[in-house]
Amino acid sequence: MDAGRIEAMATGIREVVALPDPIGEVLETRQLENGLVITKKRVAMGVIGIIYESRPNVTSDAAALLLRVEMRLFFVVVRMPTKQLMLLLQP
Repeated sequence: MDAGRIEAMATGIREVVALPDPIGEVLETRQLENGLVITKKRVAMGVIGIIYESRPNVTSDAAALLLRVEMRLFFVVVRMPTKQLMLLLQP
């Protein structure tokens, strides 16, 4: 992992941060004949599992997307060198 790849990963995360927050967006509203108003909104899903090739940029992209929609996340790391993982998890 070199400086160029790290910068590309940071750029990808910045692009995700710039996206509008989808949570709470109203998709549809209608009123029934009896006066009941029904609203369809975007909400966070409970759990998302992602299986992917162990590449540092995919890990950072997945984490950024899940955090953007206020999801909790955890990673089960298989076959990623410890040094790369520690670089990704540094604040």
